[in-house]
Amino acid sequence: MDELDVTQLTEERSSDGEEAQLKAILEAIVYITDEPLSAQQMAAALAQPIDKVKRLLDEIVAEFSKPEHGLSIREVAGGYKMATKAEHHEAVRAFVKKLTPPLKLSLAALETLARVWAQETASTPLRVNLFNPGPIRTRMRAAVFPGEDPMTLDTPEQAAELILPMCLPTWNESGKFFDYPTRKLLRFQSPA
Repeated sequence: MDELDVTQLTEERSSDGEEAQLKAILEAIVYITDEPLSAQQMAAALAQPIDKVKRLLDEIVAEFSKPEHGLSIREVAGGYKMATKAEHHEAVRAFVKKLTPPLKLSLAALETLARVWAQETASTPLRVNLFNPGPIRTRMRAAVFPGEDPMTLDTPEQAAELILPMCLPTWNESGKFFDYPTRKLLRFQSPA
C-alpha cells in the first residue's frame, strides 16, 4: 500500500475550496452586472488566470442549464449574462400581474425585476427603467408630513415632464434608475 502524502491532500482540499469560492464570486458578478462581462474582464478584475475563469464559467453555465434552475447563464455579445429561462417567462409575468397592493415588492426585488426585464428585452425596442420621484407634492404626502411646506416640493406634473422622454421611441437607455431629486440616470446599485 502506497503511503499517503498528507501535505498534497491538504493542498488539493484548499485548492478545491478556493475554486468553489471563486466560482461563487463569478456567479455573483454575472448576476449583478447590467452588461455582459467577458471572461477576460472578470479574470483581469479578479487577478485570476483566464483559463481557470473560463473553465469555472463553463461549469456555471452547465449547472444553470439544468432543468431545476429557473435562471440561465449564457454567453451573449462576447460576455456572460444571467436571465430567466424562456420556458418560465409566462409564469413570472403571471405572478407579477397577480401581485396586489397588500403584496408589494421591496425596492431590491423591484430593482431585480427591472434588471431581469431589461436584460430579457435587450434585443427588442422595449426599454425598462425605474423612476424614483422622491418627495412630491401630493395630498397623501401632506397628510403624512403635516409640518412640511408643500410649496417646497415639485408637483407630479413636474416629475412627469422628465418621465415623458423615457417613454419615447428615441429613448435608448434600459436597465437604469432615474433619480428625480438629483435629476440623474444611475446604474442599479450592486448588493453590498
